Order: sequence, then C-alpha cells, then structure tokens
Amino acid sequence: MTPNTYYLTVAALTPVSNGAEAIIERSNEVPVFPEFSDYTIYGPIFLFFAIFFLLFVILIVNRTRNLRRIFTSLIIAIVGASIPAALSVISNRSSLTQTKAGPDDIPRNVAVAELHHGKVAISWQTGAPRSGAVRISESPLRIANSRIFVSENGTIRTDHRVVVGELAKGKQYDFMILSGTEWYGLGNAPVTFTYGQ
Repeated sequence: MTPNTYYLTVAALTPVSNGAEAIIERSNEVPVFPEFSDYTIYGPIFLFFAIFFLLFVILIVNRTRNLRRIFTSLIIAIVGASIPAALSVISNRSSLTQTKAGPDDIPRNVAVAELHHGKVAISWQTGAPRSGAVRISESPLRIANSRIFVSENGTIRTDHRVVVGELAKGKQYDFMILSGTEWYGLGNAPVTFTYGQ
C-alpha cells in the first residue's frame, strides 16, 4: 500500500449512546468509557497519609505538643490530598454527567490514511473549535489495552489530526473519537479498519 492511501472515509460519526452498553453487547469486554483508575482512588489516600506523616514528624522533631498544630497538619493533609482527587473528577466529568452533543461537536469527514511503517493518520473536522482525541486498540476496543492520542497537542480547533503508530500489518483496529465531551463512533460501535490491506 502506498503512503496516503485511505483505508476509510466517513462523512459523519454519531454519539455512542448512554455509556458503554453498546460496546459491551458487541464485545462482551471491558467498557470503552473512562473509569476511575487505581491512582484516582488510592492516590489521594496515599498522599493524605504521606503529607500528614511528614507534618507529624516535623511536629515531633520540633517537640510540639500543641493540639492546634496537629489539627492544622490534619487540615493541610486533607486539602493537599483532595486537590488531585478533585482535578481527576473534573477531568473525567464526561463520565460523570450526561451532556448532549451539539451539531458542532460531531466529527465529520473522518479519514484514516496510511503514512508509513505501521502508522496511520486519523483526521476529522468539527463545526466549531473543539478539543479532540482518539481512543484506539486492536479489535475489539477495550479500555484495558487502548491507547489515547490527543489531537494537535490538545489545542481547540476545527481541523483535527492524530498520528497513530505501532500498528501491525493485517490486524484489525477499532477507534472512537472524543469531540468536546462526547465519544463518537459508527452508530453504537467503534469505527473499524484493517491496517495494511
């Protein structure tokens, strides 16, 4: 296959409805949509104990027996641990709230083109400037083995392009596009292509 040969072109994608039910029906695997990682759950707890322990050791070294300073240390540890937890929840807000995609969010003119040596370019356009990303893995699309590529280093724009590498010839790949706060595919399924054919 020559460079810039198109594997697939799609006029427009559709939002994947209400979470990952359609993907589960298709593959009986782990859902595609974002879930909280172990870091999101255990990271703030670890950070709380680390900060509190450090401040407590400082109080012991200074031989402080002031209960007020111990409570201040506790509050600092709680605030310090809650900041990464809050940032994580905010960054995953699309998985916590149902948002309605507008017509400007819909990825249009989606194209998958071969570049060279195990790489493809996935490009699309949106009606208004949006952030975008691609989640891709070998078929079937699973969160456990998928990779996410952010379009144009996260800039908000209407023309999007992602270069995906490390693809194996003859393997089938599934992908979905994140536009704004919604994941898009073909109907309720990811977009599929076979590399090298």
